[in-house]
Amino acid sequence: MANSVTDVIVTNIERPIETLQTIEALLKANDDIRIILVNNGSIVKPDIKANDKVTIINLGSNIGQAKAVNIGLKLTTSEYVCFMHNDIVINDKNWISRSVNFLKENPGAGLVDVYGWKMIDGKVRRITSLKGHEVQNVMTPEQDFTEVARTDEMANIFINDGLKADERYGRTCCGVWIDVLGRRQKLYVIKLEDAVHSIKSEQLTENKLTPQEFNKSYEVEKKLRKDVRLAKLAEYGLSEYKIYE
Repeated sequence: MANSVTDVIVTNIERPIETLQTIEALLKANDDIRIILVNNGSIVKPDIKANDKVTIINLGSNIGQAKAVNIGLKLTTSEYVCFMHNDIVINDKNWISRSVNFLKENPGAGLVDVYGWKMIDGKVRRITSLKGHEVQNVMTPEQDFTEVARTDEMANIFINDGLKADERYGRTCCGVWIDVLGRRQKLYVIKLEDAVHSIKSEQLTENKLTPQEFNKSYEVEKKLRKDVRLAKLAEYGLSEYKIYE
């Protein structure tokens, strides 16, 4: 049965410091949340203990982010749920409940994230107030919630009514934004004042790959994600969004 607490799913693999910082900020800034931390085959785990605010799941191997998110979703009991990457620190007070309230008050809204894209003056523009993306020429949202055509699923909040991560993806994406569009609902990006994304290369030690092998593997997964997105957009009759794939 749903409750007033919002469950937040965070997955981790070999990013103990970043994950701890993400979770500490979540607990400090938000009053009514519960963290579901899924250590996705991670050998090095963040220094945090399970308690009434934090549930920890330790998987024996890396099963991919989408499958790890879905394991977390099976434990959720909240009306709305948040899936969040483990390298983002957001200090804005109650940004999750603000997003939930926005979704409740706007039935046509299906998802709130912190990073998205939209077409402006004939060009695809990135929309976010996360610090760390300035080199990408991003635009800061002018409103508390700005409609976008696609989100990046860095920290997305949506109704917990059966939406799941698409397990056909590789390790970094879940495809929920396409399913929300498929319901003919809108996507939004929240405006934040104190939020940062730690942009850094993946840990090669975890993958036991050389930089060259890692880059080749990433390109293969990138193509896989593109193919799955295009197929899903076509399935929902949303091919006009292919520019955002």
